[in-house]
Amino acid sequence: MKQTLTPTIDDLKLECVLVQAWKKVSKYIRLHSWYADTLAVDYQSLRLPDFIKEIQNKLQYAPVWHPSLLRVVPAPKSQKWKIGPNNNWVPAEKINNKLRPLAHVSLEDQVLATAIMLCLADHCETLQGNTTLSVKKSENRKGVVSYGNRLFCDSSDNVLQHRWGSAKLYRQYFTDYQTFLGRPGIVVDELKREIDQNEYEIAVVHTDMSKFYDRVRPGLLIEKIKKHKPEGTDQLFLDLTESLFNWSWADKTWAAKYAGLNKIDGFKQVALPQGLVAAGFFANIVLLDFDKSLRNSLDHTIDRNKPIVLRDTCRYVDDLRLVFTIPKGTSECEVGSEVSAWLNTLIDETANGLFIEREKTTVTIEGREQRFLVPQSKAAARIQHEVSGTFDMLHGTELIGVIEGFFHTQQRYSQENNKNKQHAGFLIGLSDLRDDTATRFAAGKFRRTFRSLRPMLNDEDFPDENDDGDEEDTASALPSTIALSKKQLDERGRLFAAMLIEEWVTNPSNVRLLRIAFDLYPDHEFLNDVLGLLKDGWQVGGRRGEQREVMLYCLAELFRAGATETGIVMDDDCLPKGIEPANYHDRLLREAKEILNSYSTKTSARQRFPWYLLQQVFLYLAARNDLTELSLLSRRSNKMLSLYQDFCGFLKGEPEQQLQRRCIFTALAVSAFGHEHVLPTLTLSKKFIEQLTRTAPAVALSLWRMRDISEHSEPGLYKAAMQAGLIIKPTEQVTGSLPEIASRPWNPFWGEENLLELAFELISRRSSIADKIITPWQIKCSVEPESANKYTIPKISGVEIGKYSPRGSEIFMVPDWCDDEDSRRRFELGQILRFALRGSIDFHRSKQQKRTDRIIRYRPPVTHWEQLRYAGFHGRSAFESDWIPISSWTEDLLLELLRWPGCARNSEEWSFRKVRDEIINRRCHLEEIRGKASNLIFLEQKAPFPNKKHFAKWPRPLRIGVVQTITPSLEDFKNHPSDPELISDPTFRRKQRQHLASVVEGIAQMLRIRETHMPQNREDKRLLDWLVFPELSVHPNDVNSIIIPFVREHRCMVLAGLVYHTEYSLPGAPLINSALWLIPEWTHSTGLQIRRIEQGKFNLAEQEKMLNPKPLPFRPAQWIVQYEWNSDQCRPLNLTASICYDSTDLALASDLKFRSDIYAVCALNKDVGTFDRMAESLHYHLYQRVLIVNNGQFGGSNFYAPFNGHYHRQVLHLHGQPQTQIAFIEVDPEKFICRPYNYDNDLLPQGKWKSPPAGWEMTCLKR
Repeated sequence: MKQTLTPTIDDLKLECVLVQAWKKVSKYIRLHSWYADTLAVDYQSLRLPDFIKEIQNKLQYAPVWHPSLLRVVPAPKSQKWKIGPNNNWVPAEKINNKLRPLAHVSLEDQVLATAIMLCLADHCETLQGNTTLSVKKSENRKGVVSYGNRLFCDSSDNVLQHRWGSAKLYRQYFTDYQTFLGRPGIVVDELKREIDQNEYEIAVVHTDMSKFYDRVRPGLLIEKIKKHKPEGTDQLFLDLTESLFNWSWADKTWAAKYAGLNKIDGFKQVALPQGLVAAGFFANIVLLDFDKSLRNSLDHTIDRNKPIVLRDTCRYVDDLRLVFTIPKGTSECEVGSEVSAWLNTLIDETANGLFIEREKTTVTIEGREQRFLVPQSKAAARIQHEVSGTFDMLHGTELIGVIEGFFHTQQRYSQENNKNKQHAGFLIGLSDLRDDTATRFAAGKFRRTFRSLRPMLNDEDFPDENDDGDEEDTASALPSTIALSKKQLDERGRLFAAMLIEEWVTNPSNVRLLRIAFDLYPDHEFLNDVLGLLKDGWQVGGRRGEQREVMLYCLAELFRAGATETGIVMDDDCLPKGIEPANYHDRLLREAKEILNSYSTKTSARQRFPWYLLQQVFLYLAARNDLTELSLLSRRSNKMLSLYQDFCGFLKGEPEQQLQRRCIFTALAVSAFGHEHVLPTLTLSKKFIEQLTRTAPAVALSLWRMRDISEHSEPGLYKAAMQAGLIIKPTEQVTGSLPEIASRPWNPFWGEENLLELAFELISRRSSIADKIITPWQIKCSVEPESANKYTIPKISGVEIGKYSPRGSEIFMVPDWCDDEDSRRRFELGQILRFALRGSIDFHRSKQQKRTDRIIRYRPPVTHWEQLRYAGFHGRSAFESDWIPISSWTEDLLLELLRWPGCARNSEEWSFRKVRDEIINRRCHLEEIRGKASNLIFLEQKAPFPNKKHFAKWPRPLRIGVVQTITPSLEDFKNHPSDPELISDPTFRRKQRQHLASVVEGIAQMLRIRETHMPQNREDKRLLDWLVFPELSVHPNDVNSIIIPFVREHRCMVLAGLVYHTEYSLPGAPLINSALWLIPEWTHSTGLQIRRIEQGKFNLAEQEKMLNPKPLPFRPAQWIVQYEWNSDQCRPLNLTASICYDSTDLALASDLKFRSDIYAVCALNKDVGTFDRMAESLHYHLYQRVLIVNNGQFGGSNFYAPFNGHYHRQVLHLHGQPQTQIAFIEVDPEKFICRPYNYDNDLLPQGKWKSPPAGWEMTCLKR
């Protein structure tokens, strides 16, 4: 299986390489190129095998490749506009050279360019150095200059390896840009300690290259590629690259005018169009020699006659930051001129045709107070950190103010405005962030904070209780609270939105701010004013030239935003009161229809309506499903619009004759636009059903379930659906087929034991079957009768492979990149197991949550199933809810079986023999660890180190946080007897959200206090490892918004009792009581992920049985979380948990005796004394730590250990009620692993182990 790519034509033509290139291209375009032909991306994604085959066919003629013509999208650069005397919007300066030529590049060219990049990636990224190394070390700085547009890579022995088998392309912008901005400051601080400040000063120079992308000619790029090509590059590959990277413009007149205005030579041929996904990577190749010259110049003077010495340099694409030491008293002007001239000399030698403009070079000299750098980048990093975490009402209010302050500071010390301001010469500040970067950042963070904060706030202001009308008293009185009310936040939101719109009015390049303003505050009156300003761009007799292009660009962005984001929220409480997005969209719809009607008028000048505007108008109308009055022009009028017109015609009910096109339109209508109403209107045929299943199995399933077609009413269609795999029933009279069993509401294969039974039998029996393809319909399973508890997973007792008719054969074909028998058998087994877990012909796709909302919007359509084979998430949530008893071992097994080219470059593939042996060993292990007394299955979930490890050894302690929340209390459930999910009372939901957010905020504060008297001084800088909440303490709707951000920030595990919730995946959708484990996990392949598992509750308390609806007993497995605490071969610390009354189950206690080290109990229990005594007895009989976390309404949370001294035995006990309390426990895992040995009394918690109880064996706790 291909894992490493080389720059050869053979590798370039591989399907796996082109598909991975497509994944990266389509993802990048959707995220970053709003003006791209969205519908074309969607269309090709649903015919991906044909699209890839077409590229491969063209590559047969390599090195000949004819790139498509580029279509220009004129985008406004920074420029000044104003509202004129007649309320018309006009430029305040000359703007004829203030446009940026964004380019629409054909998808075939995009994919091929990206594939070429993948073949060159490892070598060229290694040449640029590792950006993840700390810039605080000078030796690291010497190896890296370039930070912008760096590919996402792993590092091994100083060699960078791009993950070409994943969808990730470039590294995160914010991370590398922060490093780029912060690096000069680190160097300056070092130099202050080194130089003689009586003789020298330190100068920081900012500059950039003039119109960099536009000035790179094809010859320059190819010269650099050939010079820096890796060993083994073939000539055919280079010749093809030269043919591709030589684009021409469709609108030659516009391009010639632009080149003339900006004095750009040779602009007829373009190497790096602004819109090419791979352009950033190739831009860095162009500058490799320039970077090398900069590194060679370090610690040297840039001019023999003047001691201006380069101390450090870094580059973010075309933006440069340089640090110099200069003779004391040298002027900023002189430094700027010398540095600009020197840089241009280097550029002439290494990248001829590019240059630095002196006017863009700014110099700041340390210690000269008249001109100083404003560290906005540091403020941005702090805001990013705070907004990404959890905050309560008070902290959120502060954040709103901080973001507003950041925004105003940037306006005050703007880089652009500083060029034109008349200063008094005293304290002239200059922001270290570009204006557009800073304002976009502030706008985005304000929106996020606004939407997270608003649902927690109270509706009205609370009057000051001290306000008795006495002016003297009120003048000195403090307000009762400084947290905002919803009304006050809405006012701040309106004001901030207005400021963003004003920023756009004065500088239309800030169109992103306009989009955020309307998303934050979708007010139809604001929109009406903005549309009034833009109307001159398309009306007859309106603007011309550059003014029209600016207006139409902004208008197109508004329509795009309207289709994808504006005012779209999951909770209406996130929007300001009195704002109706429906009114906003009614106004935007009217504008869209006016534009199309004007465009359709034969007498109208079509040049007033560029293709990129009309595409967004069509997209918006399709998303709103408002096409009834739409008059569609002839399809031949504009080929860039024909696909949109055909699709809109399809939505209106016009017949589409071409079969594949009709299937794709059906999939788009349903999955991208949510227009399921088209399904009943479709004319079905055998070929249509087959083609739709090949295109989008999920949509085909929806269609078939919606249509009432039986074997007798339409036997031909029924048979076609059966052969396609849409119908579970087998052709032969066979009971117990794998699809029939796996599609049951209570799928037996959700149990790991059953899944491994199936795997073992398939491995054992496959060699006796001669069929090239095995599909699930050829597999028969026997299922034991269900137990009295219908929510216990039934057991599989037998598996056969029969000579039955296969179904869906195409989908179960083993891909060509499985190039040996081992890999083919692995993949075949993996597909069957994944099908068993999903129970659907759409098994390649992860299970999607049922959409209860009916939000009108465009979203990317379903992914073609063949593309899904080149990716894979096999966590339990891919198949069903978080509770299904599938361990991390099985997740790893599926990843190994279904691995694809490039997915695991540094790990060895398993042989099929090893797969068999591992499955056999796992089956035996599961049988061994099944509870003998409780008959429960015990499953492990790894809790690995949650950070990228930068140190050789990584022992870590276990700091446990104990949280006694109060809301909801027992009385809250009694007050809502018919609403145990606590969802129908908005006032109470807000109260609960406020309480939880305040508690989580308090945990962060208490951790800071804890560090002042019990510092851990850990290498990983973590302050918390495991946080435990009581039973029924966290609402499921608050997990993602409050708990997950805390986990991401602190990289700690959380165990939280969830409020009663409906489990829709089970028969009858019962109400259950469970606790949620959240386990952070960092891997090279996926980065940080949060694993989720649910620990169910089986034994219900009496008061729970009085609820309506009544929760049902539900505990599919007992989870053992394996906390990895040491890099040596020590076994993990085993953690397990129960919910309240389950902890009194003596059978469970008996089974836990040899399986866990710490037993946690999440409780909502008023009988504190009984639980105290239970903990006192359990901790010794289990011979392990017992932690009980109770609701603060009753208190009594405790932590016991079987130590000799009674004063050591009770490590924690929280008294008092009602008390919200937060406490911490320090644990050294080694002390638990090695019990009962007492060889190190310094290990925490203090105390010596008692002698073990009778029958307790140390050997049972070894790895």
